[in-house]
Amino acid sequence: MLEYQTGSLALKEGGKDLVMRTQRRFRPEFRRQVIEELLSGVSSPAQLIRRYEISSGLLYHWRKQYAKGAFENPPDQTAALEEQGRDQRFPPP
Repeated sequence: MLEYQTGSLALKEGGKDLVMRTQRRFRPEFRRQVIEELLSGVSSPAQLIRRYEISSGLLYHWRKQYAKGAFENPPDQTAALEEQGRDQRFPPP
């Protein structure tokens, strides 16, 4: 089962209950599993976004991180080439 941590803080204001959610924190194993499911073609991005209640921006951010090897996985060769190209376009001063 995929897991993530979340929390909430309940407040009372003017007789109304307000619930503020704290920022969720996803484990690297969870992120890797979601991205590997995306890359395998088993699920579409829309399906993953709905199933795990994450934003599309977060999904694509994780995909970029995965390509760089941020989730205890070997880096993707295309990510290394992109970084190399970025370095050539913006050389250090």
